[in-house]
Amino acid sequence: MSSSLYTTEAALADPVPTVASILPFKVSFPDSELQDLVSRLKNPRYAQEQLLPQDPRSAQLTPTPAWIQNVVENFWLNENEFTLKGMIDEMNKYPHFVAEVDWCKQLHFVYVRSSRKDAIPLLLLHGWPGAFHEFYPSVDGLVEPENPDDPAFHVVIPSLPGFLFSSPPPTGARMIGDVHGYARIINALMIALGYGGSASSAESIAKSGSPWKGYGVQGGDWGSAVSRAIANVNGSRARAVHLNFCPARPSGLIGGTAYNAYLSIPMGMKKWLANFLGEEARKSIAKTESFQASMAYYHVQHWRPAQLLTALTDSPLGMLGWIGAFLQDPLPPLTPGESKTLTVKALLTNVSMFWLTRSIGTSFLLYTVNAFLPDIVMDPQQFIRVPFGFTEFPRELASTPALWVAGTGNLVWAAKASKGGHFAALEVPEVYVEHMRNAFAKQGHARRTKGEGEGGIVKMDVAKAGLWDREYRDIGEKLS
Repeated sequence: MSSSLYTTEAALADPVPTVASILPFKVSFPDSELQDLVSRLKNPRYAQEQLLPQDPRSAQLTPTPAWIQNVVENFWLNENEFTLKGMIDEMNKYPHFVAEVDWCKQLHFVYVRSSRKDAIPLLLLHGWPGAFHEFYPSVDGLVEPENPDDPAFHVVIPSLPGFLFSSPPPTGARMIGDVHGYARIINALMIALGYGGSASSAESIAKSGSPWKGYGVQGGDWGSAVSRAIANVNGSRARAVHLNFCPARPSGLIGGTAYNAYLSIPMGMKKWLANFLGEEARKSIAKTESFQASMAYYHVQHWRPAQLLTALTDSPLGMLGWIGAFLQDPLPPLTPGESKTLTVKALLTNVSMFWLTRSIGTSFLLYTVNAFLPDIVMDPQQFIRVPFGFTEFPRELASTPALWVAGTGNLVWAAKASKGGHFAALEVPEVYVEHMRNAFAKQGHARRTKGEGEGGIVKMDVAKAGLWDREYRDIGEKLS
């Protein structure tokens, strides 16, 4: 493919592009950039007052100027709470690499291998405003489980194109700048790492140390859409997919028509009709309505990303206000949270990394280029045909019954978690890890789980099989 012009036709003709190089990488920034950020924080221009101060606080009116000022002065500039040097050291706790793959001149990824010879290759995909480091609290538990009967994983965590250290797409053309284009280059990376040969491929085993034929994929938010695309891209070596975000709707003519009709009727009639629905369906529809009512950011990032680009790239306070709106509710000091890892420090890491890499604008491209995410989920061409697993976390943006999820893929494993929300790997790493272990274990359970004290599974919705059962049957016996 030409180095200067990338087209859909060329991408379709080359479904698995060559990975030109894979090199070690270290997170670092020039001192001048770090000093510039601190200088701007020490000389802020805060908004003069809260909007509509007499009205109840709502999503429309957050974050408040007082919240912004408190976070900047008591956390961002407080060396006892957060330092840029400490953040950089934390980012480098795991091995980083960069690869050149087709149009993506620098595809950044973290790659942590297990000591176990039977470890399953697992690709972890973030969404927005997340990044690779949201998986950090879960890495050790995935890679080196204490119980030898639990599955272990080699984890590969890329920065999606346009995020942080990964180059953005040069065009929004199909198979380049959309989720299918992202899937194409990430699948190529996994194959280059050795997770794409046959079980008997000596070259594949020599590269990766893994005997498996392919790899598993896990994703939430936009990472869930890229995961779907990876499962369906030509030349895919993905053997299983697990999602923790699936904003599906009822499928079929009757179910889909009834659902859309319900959403369009007046609120008073909805409350009356809700009496005839099951509790789970009522909660799902209520969450969907709340999600849809809070989507102003989605429409702005889809229709007018360039209008945000300069303001947020220039202003760290502006970046904090835009991203903080999505993360502030569980954070101290305004409200107590249930998570030990979704903290103000985690928020400031996220904001600082976007600001220092000047990548906030290109991170919007997932919204700008692609169809509405729930429409991607319901697209028959994005049906997941490989073994598919799903975990519903109780604080997720959209609550989706397993029956609706099953309409979007070959659902063989589904469970409800005891706690956690949209950023599950960051919020509740111990629960997230247990769900991964159970989903990828033989027959779908590393150990029988009945509640929060035993893996955080409060209910199994679907328990047909484990996501990796077919791979165990093919070559698992050779590992024992």
